[in-house]
Amino acid sequence: FVGVDVTPELLQTGMRLLPEAHFVQASALALPTELDAGFDLVCSIGSMSIFDETQIETFWDNLFRVSRPGGTIIVMSPLNPYGVDAIIRHRKHINGKSGVWETGWNIFSVDTIAEIVAAHGAKLEIQPFRIGIDIAQRADPIRTWTIPVGDNPRQLTNGLKLLVDHEFMIVDRA
Repeated sequence: FVGVDVTPELLQTGMRLLPEAHFVQASALALPTELDAGFDLVCSIGSMSIFDETQIETFWDNLFRVSRPGGTIIVMSPLNPYGVDAIIRHRKHINGKSGVWETGWNIFSVDTIAEIVAAHGAKLEIQPFRIGIDIAQRADPIRTWTIPVGDNPRQLTNGLKLLVDHEFMIVDRA
């Protein structure tokens, strides 16, 4: 088991919780070559929406690069079924002061991701993710929380006023 993240604090938490695992500080956009073709299962949970239109293909290229032929790639992220890609920029106002403009919460269309996956000779399968717990709103308005909406008692939302549906994108490599 190998965990990869750019944030040292998250890597330290991983090392504490899974001391038998190996952890690497790196970006999904620049995975070390020693990870090439090293994994039967590659998972990316909640990070795809960080990347913009200039980075999304590199993100997927790297997932394919580190997975073995015959392996599986699973990505969980918001995904738009309506054929629209959305690149989001936002800034927070905290204590009366404007913060810096940030990126994140980008939402790519099923069509875009299916094209990228098909370019690797693979097919995209999509499975919905539905959260089974309530999440309270926190001080950081960009962090996700749940609200009841219609027949969904736990709709994910955030301070961007987005109703967020996460999907599992499953790719079985040939």
